[in-house]
Amino acid sequence: MSKSKTYDKAYGDYIPMAPEKKIDGHSKNVFVTYSLGASSGRDAWVYNYSQQSIFGRIKSMIDFYNAQIGREEPSRAPDKISWSPTLQRDWARNTEIHFEKDRISLALYRPYQKQYMYHGERLIEKPGQLGRFFPTSSTDNLVIAVNALSAKGPSCLITNLIVDSHCVGNSLCFPHHYYDVNGTPHDGISDFILDFVRKKYGKDYITKEDIFFYVYGMLHYPKYRQLIADDIEKSIPPMLFVHDFNKFRYFSHGGHQLAELHIHYEEQTDYLKIVFRRVPKGAMDVMERDGAAHDLPVGDNVSFDMLADERLAHRTAHYVVTVLDYRDNFPESDLPNMYRVEKIKFLKKGRRDTIIFNKYFTIMNVPEIAYSYVINGKSAIEWMMEQYQIKTDKESGIIDDPNAFAIERTRPDYILNLMLSVIAASVMTTEIIGGFPEI
Repeated sequence: MSKSKTYDKAYGDYIPMAPEKKIDGHSKNVFVTYSLGASSGRDAWVYNYSQQSIFGRIKSMIDFYNAQIGREEPSRAPDKISWSPTLQRDWARNTEIHFEKDRISLALYRPYQKQYMYHGERLIEKPGQLGRFFPTSSTDNLVIAVNALSAKGPSCLITNLIVDSHCVGNSLCFPHHYYDVNGTPHDGISDFILDFVRKKYGKDYITKEDIFFYVYGMLHYPKYRQLIADDIEKSIPPMLFVHDFNKFRYFSHGGHQLAELHIHYEEQTDYLKIVFRRVPKGAMDVMERDGAAHDLPVGDNVSFDMLADERLAHRTAHYVVTVLDYRDNFPESDLPNMYRVEKIKFLKKGRRDTIIFNKYFTIMNVPEIAYSYVINGKSAIEWMMEQYQIKTDKESGIIDDPNAFAIERTRPDYILNLMLSVIAASVMTTEIIGGFPEI
């Protein structure tokens, strides 16, 4: 990687994040290895909300590809196969491909968007080293994805899943562990940085895990982002290690809090009191008037499994979000589809406090602070709104329907609950970052 500029050491010591080699256990960097995110070259084919859809489609494509071997020219039918330079070379060499059903697993395609991914033999054009970070579908590991070499400024997101190459922009992934060819795990944090940090602070009990989460905390810190902003377009920015041990400990603890929050983002509502209001039949014109929940006639409260009334009673909430439930305004025959989404949108331009989930549910009083949590130029909430909609790939005709993810998990209300969780996670993230000490 290109050399970074010289930094002012008034704030701390700057140590390069990534080694020059793909894996270098002796390098004087924070991590001994890193990888680009996976670049498939055929996203519509290998990613989908439906595991069943991927299974059938990839198996069919592989069978079709193998049938082209030995022909003078292969078929280019876009609804049967997606060609890439690597697959074209394999065909020219008469190389068959075998379907691997155990190579379908969840991946992080975009921020806060899980999709199923097929990452089997030869169908991922540029897998990077993610096979060393997640050698099997059941591998338990963490990676910090950083948006580096980008004009959009620094962003990051931690996950326990394979990461797409454009998940957070130009995704560079730094692992907690990596695995050798025998499946033996090794630390992603270098021995060099462990020794450096212990000597710097005079604390022999500091662990590599402490450093890993310190890195994640510091990557969110606004002052650090300001310091590296000019360099991030040209190189992987170095990591800043503050001079004060208590501040190191604070950033490490905060990084661990952020990691727990961002890895388990589907289950976060602790900073929200969520009030469900059943809108009586004939009251739908309230939203057309002014969108004010306090004007609604009082209906019956509604609760979901994730947000049961007894849990609400014990929650210490900083913000109150209202969910309007319009089910009584539609025929009973429509209700099996009441959690279905097509496109989530704001009430109108400039009104981010109100989100139209679908015709049955409207989320109101979304706190503006939630939109302060930005990844690669867009708030986490807006990433979810953009990605959780039904899309059809123009070339192949493949449909990617987020409702399939909820159906296959037998959780029809999954996307609505996820929307509320991402709002809560965004609020909590902003508050954790706001609590970091000055350096």
